[in-house]
Amino acid sequence: MAAEKSTDNTHQKIQDILRKSEDDFENNKPLYLDEKANIVSLKEIFDAESIDGNPVTLISVTMNQFDTRKFPAFEKYIKTELKYPRYYYGLWKDDKKSKPEYELVYVITTNDNAEIQRHLNLHDDLNDGIAQKVALVIFSDGSSETVRNSMTCN
Repeated sequence: MAAEKSTDNTHQKIQDILRKSEDDFENNKPLYLDEKANIVSLKEIFDAESIDGNPVTLISVTMNQFDTRKFPAFEKYIKTELKYPRYYYGLWKDDKKSKPEYELVYVITTNDNAEIQRHLNLHDDLNDGIAQKVALVIFSDGSSETVRNSMTCN
């Protein structure tokens, strides 16, 4: 019961941070938080996730999320189905959307396009049959670039 309460408090804290950040959100500067609701930079994610200094890629399992109520199911999916030990919460704005959406991402330790494409199309069953449109590759200096899904119309 105490662990469930702690998780609820963390999700509320995450939602509060994301909501507060929406007004000042810059489209080219995504915001990410770790599992304890600490804001982390792309460089910090790279440092925690990279193997031998190679680029890493963030893959989202969520689409069109504007609250954190569904996050526990996505967290469980990442840890139990995908077997990734960590995930991050994010605030991201698609150029075509009027407001930023919340996302839950995991990290693959590659920037190989074929592997990125596979992961972008892996979770469409969680999002009403819609595949992810972009992934975010992070480099050692904390810079990033988006990779578009070759299977979706962008």
